[in-house]
Amino acid sequence: MADTDTPVKRDPPPIWKAALGGKCPTCGQASVWRGYLKLKDECEACGQDFTGADTGDGPAFFVNFAALILFLPILFVLPVSNLPLWGKVVGMIGVTALMVAFCLAALPATKALLLSLKIRNRAGEGQVER
Repeated sequence: MADTDTPVKRDPPPIWKAALGGKCPTCGQASVWRGYLKLKDECEACGQDFTGADTGDGPAFFVNFAALILFLPILFVLPVSNLPLWGKVVGMIGVTALMVAFCLAALPATKALLLSLKIRNRAGEGQVER
């Protein structure tokens, strides 16, 4: 007869899988999200504390840098293209809308990825040894 009160020790899921699913990087069971980009204080399944793993502005930097690489060339070339004015305006609006949608979709996964990396690597503030 198995004891059902003792928790089962599980291997942590791959970091990318936990991040894309928005799951705890330690157990891979419960969600890390309380809202859009708002983290819970701790994991409901394993009790992992998320309060000390602040990702800061890292997710916004990486997502904005990716958007810059992907969309800026189109926004530079579109005004000098041979399209009529209305085509350029529609193109600019469309590319801008795609860029905003990309940023909003990529931010949660990027924040979860940086959270997972910080927790798995036990990263913290640097300290000077004396």
